[in-house]
Amino acid sequence: HWAQFHNSRGALLYTLGRNADAEASFRLATLLKPEDSMAWNNLGNALLRLDRVEDAETAFRQALAKPPVQVAAINNLGIALKRRGQFDKALELAREIASKSPLAMAGVKQVLNAGRDMTIAQGLEYVATWNAAMLQGADMQRAVAAQMQKAQAEFDDLAA
Repeated sequence: HWAQFHNSRGALLYTLGRNADAEASFRLATLLKPEDSMAWNNLGNALLRLDRVEDAETAFRQALAKPPVQVAAINNLGIALKRRGQFDKALELAREIASKSPLAMAGVKQVLNAGRDMTIAQGLEYVATWNAAMLQGADMQRAVAAQMQKAQAEFDDLAA
């Protein structure tokens, strides 16, 4: 629970623009629970705000090395790479994001936006409900089938 406390405290400090304090809280969260991909992603965001782009890249890579994969960390890593002038690597990440289900990406955006105004408990329940709904769709079936065949999944565009 202490890791979650420090991650939440860091998020509050980050929102208040107290980036160095936020970094310290996120670092403590990652020390207490090194497998927490969200805390690593949050640390990376604080480091980006402090213009410590190389350190931010390291934090985002830590986030991506731990389940569940934080899609936001893929995007944030792309931003860090772009700021470091590594446009080819940033473009490679953009292609990875583009290869994902458009419905899943829209869902991630919705969850991230909605979660900003929720408590942690509300946000976790919202994510659980959203994820349960996503498991029922054709995109999930296509993704699983493609993974089993070691192929790239093909997804339909979202209806306008």
